[in-house]
Amino acid sequence: MRLLLITQKLDQDDDILGFMHGWVTTLASQVEHVTVICLYKGSVDVPANVTVYSLGKEERRSRVQYLRRFFGALWRARGTYDTVLVHMNVEYILLAGWLWRLTGKRVFLWYNHAMGGKRLRIASWFTHHVFHTSPHAYSARFTRAVRMPVGVDTHLFHPDPTTAVDPSSILCIGRIAPIKQLEILVEAISILKDRDIKCTLDIYGSAQVQDIAYYRHLREQAKPLENAGYVKFNGSVANRLTPPLFQSHAIVANMSPDGLYDKTIIEGIASGCMVLVANTAMRDILPPVSLFKKGDAQDMANKLEQILSLSTEARKRHTTQTRATIEATESLDCLLRKLLDAMSPKKK
Repeated sequence: MRLLLITQKLDQDDDILGFMHGWVTTLASQVEHVTVICLYKGSVDVPANVTVYSLGKEERRSRVQYLRRFFGALWRARGTYDTVLVHMNVEYILLAGWLWRLTGKRVFLWYNHAMGGKRLRIASWFTHHVFHTSPHAYSARFTRAVRMPVGVDTHLFHPDPTTAVDPSSILCIGRIAPIKQLEILVEAISILKDRDIKCTLDIYGSAQVQDIAYYRHLREQAKPLENAGYVKFNGSVANRLTPPLFQSHAIVANMSPDGLYDKTIIEGIASGCMVLVANTAMRDILPPVSLFKKGDAQDMANKLEQILSLSTEARKRHTTQTRATIEATESLDCLLRKLLDAMSPKKK
């Protein structure tokens, strides 16, 4: 297989999309050649059989220049790929899907957001399959939809028995935005403080420009807890540098709603953490103590209190079992096997 992968960003130091660099490197070990077209190119260290074209966002190019560069990259890459995988951005299929199908390319879209619409539906017409990880993703309703593993590198994210872990430490990591509902977590920590339950919450992540007002409101909400030593904001960290953060915390909290099958949940489980989530898609993996009612800070506080009261042995049972489950079903190795099988031409 010779693969053309189109993605928003290729940057091993990115805090949100840094995982894509690992995907590209691992895919390159399984296929003849990988061509990457990305909107933004940052720090890249890829094998010799990977070619990367950037549309120039890192150079502050205009949208017209992005368009020119996109078709220029397709022209330069002609004849070097037989399969196309577009990650999340349906615009590229709307622009070139007709061309790929006309020239006999196999076309696939990875789309895992709860929101969709006409553009996504039109783009799906040009695809052989649409991949998703969450059963609540908008694309899951399509007849050509195929559910995929999340694709967490369990060789990178793993427990470290040599790392000291405070049993009352809580980690929340990822983009700071309204859809992530961090205000629920902050309110839950405030409830625990009022109950005289000791814990510490570390928040890692940054806000995009459109979410700065939300971030400021969150900091204002959390200020009394920061002053009391219950909450700390730490900024963003490259995804490849996050394993020690997971390994040094006992609990990972994630408030994302159904439709967002957040990778940080799986990374936390793979790292040996207890997790607490609102996403009902995790019900088959997690014990009841690790699930709280979406948007309910009181229920989240109650579940945090229950987890904090668990013995070391009880936590170990939960984390060992859940890690074994996700290693068998959600690992990067599982993803590559299923993804390459789905994208390979079927023998008649």
